[in-house]
Amino acid sequence: MLLIAVSKGIPPYNGQPGCKTEEELQVKYYRFITNKTLYWKCKEMGKPAVVERCPNGQGYLDPVKSCVDFRQWYWTPLISQARPPSEPDYQQDPYQGPYGSQGYYGPYGQYGPYGQYGPYGPYGKYGPYGPHGP
Repeated sequence: MLLIAVSKGIPPYNGQPGCKTEEELQVKYYRFITNKTLYWKCKEMGKPAVVERCPNGQGYLDPVKSCVDFRQWYWTPLISQARPPSEPDYQQDPYQGPYGSQGYYGPYGQYGPYGQYGPYGPYGKYGPYGPHGP
């Protein structure tokens, strides 16, 4: 079934509400189905929800409609979660723009979180003298 959806260009359901009803504006926050650190937020009637990200070390917990520390976070089955009352006319990808919300290389830039030389710096794992010292 998923193969058919992908081949037809129909994006998989990601939990995004359409924000077309008063109920959705009152509930305000909805679970992002495929990423536990993201959630949907209805800000304005008639406009699709926007993606929000929990702070580092936290995940969105739908039963409390809030971000919680991962020590308190637990998985909730999708079957127990009702779909939002409305859906947008199209499913929005969480990252807008041609390269996502952080640009072409993501939040850490071209070389990743450790910079150009990696976690050990410009001399590598063993420093300037190699594995056997000076």
